[in-house]
Amino acid sequence: MLMTVAERRGEIGVLRAVGIHRKQVLRTLLIEATLLGVVGGAVGALLGTLTVVAVATQTELPLWAVLQPGNVFVPLGAFAFGVLIALVGGLYPAYRAAWEPPVEALRG
Repeated sequence: MLMTVAERRGEIGVLRAVGIHRKQVLRTLLIEATLLGVVGGAVGALLGTLTVVAVATQTELPLWAVLQPGNVFVPLGAFAFGVLIALVGGLYPAYRAAWEPPVEALRG
């Protein structure tokens, strides 16, 4: 997110110069970070689940041992962790971009 905000610095400066409020810039960047976390967390949880099932089918481990009802919380926890990390990682760059003066952002 830090690189994304740095690359879009001029765009954010133009938005601020035409009257977009700091809260709107902050909200936009946090939503972007959250969406990236949702996609990344979903892909990671899905790939992790598929990997565990593939390993269980290729070894002597019974598949029922992997597909226990309580194990559903592991991919859900991984998904939530991915979203949380993306949101926390997007807080600082979003805050910094929202509070930067438009003139400074336009100068580059």
